[in-house]
Amino acid sequence: MAERIELPDFEALVDNQVYARRVSMEKDKLGYEPSRASTQILLFGRHYIPTDDEVVGYIVEAVQRASRNGPGSGATHLEQALSMAPNEMLASIKSWEKETIEHLYKHCAVETSISGMEYLQLKSGICPDFALETVKEGLKKHPEADALKSYGKAISYPGFESWEVLVRLENGLIPSEPTIDTLIGFGVTGSDVLEVNGRYGNYNLVMAQTKEILSAFDSREAISKIKDVTGDINSHLAGLTLIAFVNCIIEERGEERKSRTDKSQQEPIPGHFFIHGNETKN
Repeated sequence: MAERIELPDFEALVDNQVYARRVSMEKDKLGYEPSRASTQILLFGRHYIPTDDEVVGYIVEAVQRASRNGPGSGATHLEQALSMAPNEMLASIKSWEKETIEHLYKHCAVETSISGMEYLQLKSGICPDFALETVKEGLKKHPEADALKSYGKAISYPGFESWEVLVRLENGLIPSEPTIDTLIGFGVTGSDVLEVNGRYGNYNLVMAQTKEILSAFDSREAISKIKDVTGDINSHLAGLTLIAFVNCIIEERGEERKSRTDKSQQEPIPGHFFIHGNETKN
């Protein structure tokens, strides 16, 4: 088992995945008092961005394993797509039919520019205590549940600030401090080295917290302790790809049916033709 990652001022709720610290804040956007929202949650994981070949391969494997029971209430994009797809479409994927696989590639949801790269992902947000306690109780009852996803829902609570930062790893290490400082100096929020998303008011504050957290990951050994969530990324990208593929096929079939219908309406009925509403036999 990996040694616990230690972060200054943070308590580990789930070793090497979920951390928390008490914070002091004024009323939030919904008007809750500080006592209702007094915990900052920090989540982190690392993942590799797959190639289009890997995404398509993942889809084929998922189809080969899939059951037709339908998606559950917490279904992923991939599970939803599998439930949407007609049986004959799944059969052609399963058997690697050339035309179908080539069509899948056209809808692949991978950004070629970052394919093959590895990222450290940080997510943080102020969480109302009642929501935090709900997550904790849920994980006690269902210890098999994914802690990152469960706490992730808590920090997306409406009205509270939250942010996500992606930092590209270079040979298993975070970029140098001068590189990070240069990007921050230009106020970068979207690049293949540093990306910032979410509901936050102060960019510099988010970046200051990010740098504070990154200082704990100054070696490959430290980064190796972080949970690898590549499987979730693969599943998500495979789901987006398959949904786009299924929607495209359905749309194409609809257009074909419409074209056949329009054509049949325009063509005369065999053995008859109509001129100015008067029927005349051939």
